[in-house]
Amino acid sequence: MSTAGPTRRAKPAKAGGGGKAGAVVGAGAVAAAKPVSPVLPVWRRLLLRNLEWKPDEVLTALHWVRQAYGVGVGLLFGLVGVTGGVAAIVYILSCFALTTGYFRVYLGVDEEDLADAPDGGSLQTEGLFSSVALFVLTWTLSYSLVHAAA
Repeated sequence: MSTAGPTRRAKPAKAGGGGKAGAVVGAGAVAAAKPVSPVLPVWRRLLLRNLEWKPDEVLTALHWVRQAYGVGVGLLFGLVGVTGGVAAIVYILSCFALTTGYFRVYLGVDEEDLADAPDGGSLQTEGLFSSVALFVLTWTLSYSLVHAAA
């Protein structure tokens, strides 16, 4: 039994500069065929480079990556005992930079292709504000549990 890798499919061309709601998001200007595997769950696809993504899949994945990042950094800051507004600003900037950079550079997602998303989301704002709220909640709770004065 052979184990075949993901199948390859060429990126469909856009007619007239616009796209459809089901358009595929790829690595921007790269016109080469990209591996596609519709059977892989989204969390597994986040680990593979240059796969084709539907705009709504990209935004959903970005939202949940930011939520997980918010919980992780909130726990870390709370356990270590980080306090102050500078820490919140550091979180917001790092969340924005790391997740947007990851999706643009590593996954090869082009911002222009996301205009075809049903809700018109963007890499900059998708899930950012809810992740900040989750970060603050997790940070405050973990700080209070670990560093509470007896």
